Amino acid sequence: HNRSRSEGLVVHLAADTEALSSWQRPGQILGNNLLSTIQVLEFCRESSCKLIFASTSLAGLTPTKKKHNDIVGLSSLSPYHASKNIGENLCYYYHTTYGLNIAILRIFSVYGLGQRGSSLIPTVVRQTFSDCPEIVVRSTRPRRDFIHVDDVVDAIVTLSKGTKGYEELEIGTGIATSVREVIEIVQRHAGTNKPVIETETNNSGDEQIVVSRRSNVRSSQWNPKIGLYEGIGSLVSSEFGEVNEV
Repeated sequence: HNRSRSEGLVVHLAADTEALSSWQRPGQILGNNLLSTIQVLEFCRESSCKLIFASTSLAGLTPTKKKHNDIVGLSSLSPYHASKNIGENLCYYYHTTYGLNIAILRIFSVYGLGQRGSSLIPTVVRQTFSDCPEIVVRSTRPRRDFIHVDDVVDAIVTLSKGTKGYEELEIGTGIATSVREVIEIVQRHAGTNKPVIETETNNSGDEQIVVSRRSNVRSSQWNPKIGLYEGIGSLVSSEFGEVNEV
């Protein structure tokens, strides 16, 4: 393969990311996401480009390997998360077979302005700042690693500069925050104290903690700058103007 000319760079972010609805349309999600990934890999192979592949914190699994305290396995992945898991395997194949330089970015729970309204933080913000008498969520117990979209962009820009070989990098803060804590942060900004209603109180996966280890050496070249309280504050101020700074 001719690598004499300077390599270009492709950042592959495109995907159908509706994890919840993907259970009802697995063929469509898997087909769309895998076909787009194959097309990108083929372009990189033919054009000698480096690749940044945006993946998910729940990827990197095999039939015998689990993650996050052995709770998350292949059988528990939604079709969306499965498409990312298979996408990583395709990336590794193209690296070992065709010598592509690829960095896998396993991105944790992204939030920020422009996020889909059905996601957790926009849902909580909307209910908090509306006339709703209460805040309704599925469960308050799951703990996630919330990372602001601006920090994700910064990670992509920073880590793309040294992409060589094949790397798997975790993009998160390393801090686990529960759904209940997210609601408390939003209500502090709003100056409200609405009751919280859970619709699913017997979910066996409620205690699952998904948090970045940030143990890879290359990950240390980048550090998140926006804390969750600050990030949610900027989000609600953009949507609703003045917020409570208590």
